[in-house]
Amino acid sequence: MNTGKENKAQGARNVKEFRYGVYGLSEWVALIPAGQAKLRVCFAGGETSGYGRVPASFVTRDRSLALLIENSIYFKTGRIVRL
Repeated sequence: MNTGKENKAQGARNVKEFRYGVYGLSEWVALIPAGQAKLRVCFAGGETSGYGRVPASFVTRDRSLALLIENSIYFKTGRIVRL
């Protein structure tokens, strides 16, 4: 018989993680228009060196936030990419 804790743990594993990146920058704050407001998305952790490039990244589990990012001009032009 499953307890409440086991059900919560199983549900947590089913949540999809959306990971986005921006190449060539170590940090970037994207202002994505959302109706009359602007959504602030903070990308961090990027690095460019002689050994390669690591994109500045942003991770979310919120599907509506992922939809806003993927419908933005930055995503459509390739500035933001899915990792």
